[in-house]
Amino acid sequence: MSIRAPLAFLVAVGLAACGASPERREAPDKPGSLAEPTIADKNKGKEGAKGGFFGPAARLPELEVGLPDLPRDADLAEVRLRDFTSGKVRIDTRTLRVDEDLVVRYVVAVTTPGGVRNISHEAIRCDPNESKRIAIARTDGSWGRVSRSEWEPVSNVTYNAVQFSLAKDYFCGPMGAPRGKADIVNRLERGLRAPTAPNY
Repeated sequence: MSIRAPLAFLVAVGLAACGASPERREAPDKPGSLAEPTIADKNKGKEGAKGGFFGPAARLPELEVGLPDLPRDADLAEVRLRDFTSGKVRIDTRTLRVDEDLVVRYVVAVTTPGGVRNISHEAIRCDPNESKRIAIARTDGSWGRVSRSEWEPVSNVTYNAVQFSLAKDYFCGPMGAPRGKADIVNRLERGLRAPTAPNY
């Protein structure tokens, strides 16, 4: 018998005695993981939390939320946007909500310079910066759900400048988590002016 066989046996016995198993290591996202949690794991779900070095915080399961009432003019607060001069944008403060899945859901009314008003029910996720359109108001006063309502990245470009301003200046805190509803409504009703340049 070679010396290697007894040596391997002694190493295995020693590991068993210490309660260690060289092959047992669960993935970092499973309960009971042996891996050091990331910043995102430690801060998950906390107000003001951000994903950190390892990317955005893990998404919480998205809630099934019903459609809100259509907005009343008395509840619409005008939003001052970054570099957006082609219409008036207002948010319904009554139905705006910040849910347990850390998603801000809101109704936005955009009035074009020609006087046409479009109303939609949308959502913004602060970390990562994503938005999606859920439903569009019909002329008969009902909602029509968007057939393909999917999360899309938010960036400071013309086609989603509204969502960019809402996320950066009103809905999301400096550390990446959503503000509370009272804070958001206060910022909207005070008419907080958005900065003239992006504040990353």
